[in-house]
Amino acid sequence: MASERSDSDPLEIDRLQKRIRELENQIRDTEFFTGATPDRLKTAPRAPQEHHPPIPSPSLGNDVLFSSLLHHMGDGVIVANAAGEMILFNASARRLIGIGPVAGTENWTAQYGCFYPDGITSFPSDELPLSRALRGETVRDEPIFVANDHVPEGVLVSVTALPLCDPAETVTGAIVIFHDMTPNQQQKAELEQRDDALVRAKREIETQRKLLKSIVENLDIGITVANAVGDFVIFNSAARRILGTGPVSGVENWTPKYGCYRMDGSPYPADQLPLARALEGEAVHGDELYIYNPETKKKVLLSVTAAPFSNPQGDLDGALCLFYDITGEKEAKAQFESVLENIEIAVSLVDSTGEFILFNAAARRLVGVGPVDGPDNWGPEYGIYRLDGDRYDASELPLARALQGEHIHNEVLTIYNPEKDEHRTLSVTATPFVNAASNFEGALCFAYDITATTEAQKQVSLSEDRFRAFMTNLPAVAFIKDSEGHYIYGNEAFYKYHQTTPEQVAEGTLTDYDLTSRESADQIRANDQRVISGTTPVHLSEILSNSSGESTWFEVYKFCITGVRQQTLVGGIAVDITDRRKAADRLKADDLLLRQMIELQEKERLLVAHDIHDGFVQDVVAAKMLFESFLVQHQGNAKSIDRDNTEFNKTANTITNSLSTAITEARRLISHLRPLIIDEEGIIEAIRYLISEKRYAESLKITFVPQLAQPRFDPLLEGNIYRILQEALNNVDRHSEAGSVAISLKSTADEIHLSITDDGCGFDPSQAAPDRFGLRGMRERARLFGGALTIDSRPERGTRIDVKLPLGRPTE
Repeated sequence: MASERSDSDPLEIDRLQKRIRELENQIRDTEFFTGATPDRLKTAPRAPQEHHPPIPSPSLGNDVLFSSLLHHMGDGVIVANAAGEMILFNASARRLIGIGPVAGTENWTAQYGCFYPDGITSFPSDELPLSRALRGETVRDEPIFVANDHVPEGVLVSVTALPLCDPAETVTGAIVIFHDMTPNQQQKAELEQRDDALVRAKREIETQRKLLKSIVENLDIGITVANAVGDFVIFNSAARRILGTGPVSGVENWTPKYGCYRMDGSPYPADQLPLARALEGEAVHGDELYIYNPETKKKVLLSVTAAPFSNPQGDLDGALCLFYDITGEKEAKAQFESVLENIEIAVSLVDSTGEFILFNAAARRLVGVGPVDGPDNWGPEYGIYRLDGDRYDASELPLARALQGEHIHNEVLTIYNPEKDEHRTLSVTATPFVNAASNFEGALCFAYDITATTEAQKQVSLSEDRFRAFMTNLPAVAFIKDSEGHYIYGNEAFYKYHQTTPEQVAEGTLTDYDLTSRESADQIRANDQRVISGTTPVHLSEILSNSSGESTWFEVYKFCITGVRQQTLVGGIAVDITDRRKAADRLKADDLLLRQMIELQEKERLLVAHDIHDGFVQDVVAAKMLFESFLVQHQGNAKSIDRDNTEFNKTANTITNSLSTAITEARRLISHLRPLIIDEEGIIEAIRYLISEKRYAESLKITFVPQLAQPRFDPLLEGNIYRILQEALNNVDRHSEAGSVAISLKSTADEIHLSITDDGCGFDPSQAAPDRFGLRGMRERARLFGGALTIDSRPERGTRIDVKLPLGRPTE
């Protein structure tokens, strides 16, 4: 078909081209194109694309011969003047494109519906053959698809257009000739489809041949085909493997070469072998025989099927033989019989008359009685009852119904007879039994003891009822989701909070994006993924916005659950902590306020300390210095003042001592308010100054080891460390009876660590009196700065105080 198409297409094209040339010659030779060019035909420049002999412009007279020619032509003909006005439009043109003359070259594509051959892309009006011919270009065999309201199915035309020129070769118009190519295109498409179908058919045949060959070679079934004289023409790999050798010529040689034996061990006569009988026209199904030869090294039991086949004339052409190794099946059958006798499931098989042909040990053990003749006797003999205590009618027993063609699955009944000392609950499945040929042969029954299972199910049901009651009354929100975030379970609190129903959850489409804001849902989904990816429980806080727009804080405990289909699920219990959260926020605000008050207090103390230091202390020091200067001057004037004036000297000493005491007390007050040394030289020097104070220096041996990563810290933090240490030393001085104290101050990139250890009498921190505000104050100071204070002390073992404070202020 492909060769016919390739031969016919050039012939068809040549024929069409010849027809067009004939028509062109007829147009040139007709008198209609002789005579002067009418004034109304305007000139246009001739395009240089193709040199073509000029065609004389047609006379617009009424030529009968030419009109008749155009009217009876099968091809469409249109003649336009230089302005694009159509001055001739024959009947075939109107029939092919469905519309008559259209004014304006720019309207041709839109009005006629001109497309490229794909039928989709619009053909530009200025690129249409007639437009190009009006520009002096010759166009041949341009395919155009025309579709409009008058030809909705469309038509494919081949278009040739020529410019019309006067003797001076000025373009005065153009002629376009077109004919219907649709039938040729359809024939071409049909030929291509036929060729494609033929190629596909050949390819499919080859594929099937290869597939069949592959199947034959890869089947575990031995396949051999012998011709009419007994020579093998097909002998697949499985046949070689099973028989131990390849094709053997001559039917009489098959038994000795392959080692064929009957089931009783006697050699199989060659002319009685299944394939030999099939060559005589007999069909053999499922014949069993042994193969044993030096290549097999063991007996192989085969099931053999053989059938003759004939040629189309009905003459015997040969025979096909299929065989496979059933040695394992025989062994499996023996094992199966052994299993039947040892499994805990009762198995019984009856023939179509109800006579038992199989009754395994479990059946005897379970019902306490062996096979009983007649279905009518099964109920009374075995003691078969319904769960409500009624005895089964003979025709309603599962095995009896299976004999009538019914399938029974897991029907529950009870057994009680004199051989059984207690009721037993059984689950029974019975089904009709058919052989390999789909012929009904009887019924098969399976039963197993579910007494313990039934009791367990009752307990499970009770537990489920308790669980449902627990979940129903649980005030916390409980839920289960799948790994994609779809809710599959929720308790009553869940439905109440989210204002949803169990039916909506059962649809399996409800997610957090339906229940809360997108921001909250994104965070919840991320937390779910943490649980799934880590498969470890996660304890966290989540915020939800309900349908009313109210936000609620939940403390959520999420964990992984493995579903019944081994899928990963996310379970969770959520407790509303909104009130607790608000209380925590209030506490945080209180802490912040307290911290700010401490900071303000420290600043005020610093200002007061500065005022005392720069005002009062300076004035008192100045007064003392002036008085001492006065005494020096007085002692130098012996004439005016009596050196032995005892009262004056006593008063002078009293004034001097009072001024010294005032200065000392002022400095002590400054130290308690805010040691100026902290701001001037830092915490290390401030601690050394504190240690050197007379109060501590006289009663305690104090060692101080600083190990700081930087010399200075936040002033408020330094002041807080100083106050904690000051209070700790006060406690040691007042209560511990210690002789020595070790102070350690260390810092890392993240925190600063203060440790105070004494060798005093110690105490039990759990028994500390509530009014011990010193300890509480130290703890509160540490907590307000985001840190913690721990006390390790036992009676007679001394005390150790550890303070850890983060570097940088806590989040406000």
